[in-house]
Amino acid sequence: MPGGGTRPWAVRVQEGPGGKLSPFVVKLFKASHLDQHPHLAAEVFGSVLADMFDLPRPDPALIEFSPAFRDTLNEPQQQQLAETAPGLLFGCRLVEGPYAYSRSLPLKKLEEYDMETIYGFDNLILNTDRRPNKPNLLMTNDEEAVLIDHELSLSGIARALSNLSAGYWEHLYQQHLFYAPLKARGPAATAAAFNTFTEYLRGLNPALLLPYHHQLADLNCSLPDFDLFLDYLRYQKANAGQFQTLLRQTLV
Repeated sequence: MPGGGTRPWAVRVQEGPGGKLSPFVVKLFKASHLDQHPHLAAEVFGSVLADMFDLPRPDPALIEFSPAFRDTLNEPQQQQLAETAPGLLFGCRLVEGPYAYSRSLPLKKLEEYDMETIYGFDNLILNTDRRPNKPNLLMTNDEEAVLIDHELSLSGIARALSNLSAGYWEHLYQQHLFYAPLKARGPAATAAAFNTFTEYLRGLNPALLLPYHHQLADLNCSLPDFDLFLDYLRYQKANAGQFQTLLRQTLV
């Protein structure tokens, strides 16, 4: 498929033994990528958490390429696959007929609370990869915003937790896709922002991530500092009002 540093593939995937074939987008992370950052785990937890905040995202899956499938690949595909980290691959269901979000689109296509919730969510998961030049957000034909690509999330958790304990926030929020339009609304809108996001944060149950962690750990591809990540989410949940205030301060 075009775009993407991982040069993703569109593949028809069998959904379980005897299941139907469905189109999925599959990422091929190199071993060197996973040595630097747990991209696969970040994708899984980012997708699961997005669902907890009722943010639309494609259905995620862990995918295995069978020997029979590998035999059908041409030489360039074989070469790319040879450079891919061994084991299961992360994929998500192909979203039919979307187009990428663009700053040229009228902002009325997204409700203000949607922009606020996406902005708050990306700050929460420390996502640095939803920017104006790379929105990682698809607009469906029904004008629904679908979030994709969370591989550059969950980095710097210890620092973020330390900053929260000290009462400030320094995530790269100014680079976010929705920073400028949210800031441009003015002080009155900022003073009332992030109510929907904060309610979701108060209702978050970090323990629901445990089964995903155990499965990923069995596959040797979980988040190395998962326990610290849980502590971070528990802190954010217990101090949701503080995080709401910090998010508002980023827009002042």
